[in-house]
Amino acid sequence: MTRVIITRGLDPAFGFLHADKPGRMSLSYDALELLRSALTGADMQWMAARTLRKDDFATFDGGIVRLSSEVARDSQQRCFASDTDQGI
Repeated sequence: MTRVIITRGLDPAFGFLHADKPGRMSLSYDALELLRSALTGADMQWMAARTLRKDDFATFDGGIVRLSSEVARDSQQRCFASDTDQGI
């Protein structure tokens, strides 16, 4: 997203919805907000269609639990493939 913004001659750090902070690509985050509902919907459909297993998650210090990198990567690829199909 940031590459597209820069290619169009815009400053990815100058946002409208997200506060400008040093090092933050606020406009990139703003642009992703436009896609958030479609991405979330595609991800929820993907999650509902599969059975999650214990090894689909990774545990980190402090009790933090996240999707494993493999499952997260698969989810991301399916979301963006779904968005491409919908013309988003």
